Amino acid sequence: MFDLKDTGLSYKTATNLAIYPRNRIEDVNRFAKLYGVNIKKKFTWKVNPSWKGKNQPNTPFPIGPEGIIVKDAITTFIDLQGPVSKKLMKDMLPFCRSLEDREKVAAFTKLGDKSFDTEVVKKNLGVIDLFTVLPSLKLSTEFILQKFPTIMPRYYTIASSSLAHPTDLSMAISLDEWKLPNGTTRQGLVSAFLQDM
Repeated sequence: MFDLKDTGLSYKTATNLAIYPRNRIEDVNRFAKLYGVNIKKKFTWKVNPSWKGKNQPNTPFPIGPEGIIVKDAITTFIDLQGPVSKKLMKDMLPFCRSLEDREKVAAFTKLGDKSFDTEVVKKNLGVIDLFTVLPSLKLSTEFILQKFPTIMPRYYTIASSSLAHPTDLSMAISLDEWKLPNGTTRQGLVSAFLQDM
């Protein structure tokens, strides 16, 4: 339940509420350790001086001119549990240190090959779990911030009555939980975010 008292906000029954979840800090720390990412480093977006386009190029996510530390960027913007696309997998090929992992990526992204579906999609592996299938993968911070999927808002139907409870907004959300092949338990990004709140 969300308390709207003194916020100036109102709602209508059965409309949608957008929730912008964040990654759990322990997931961000684990991810950084696995891939050797310095999460204390601060960065900002800059235009490449050789850019010849008319319009300013889009950035993966907005940050102020003063910059942001990598830990905050990953926590707030990078979808660590989001699905891995074949395109992203193909872009990761140069970051695989072993020949075996490079061959796996080549197979995963080969047209008509079903191994990507069986080894990644059906096992619900997000970018945080890729080390289970590609143990030699070492990603650069730049690659993560520029190429990884970003957290998108999730929309939920409001379950409470705006007439009966004008300042109390309620939704019904169950905690999504599943086991990965390595025995790790994973919880849904939004449901875990709300549970932690």
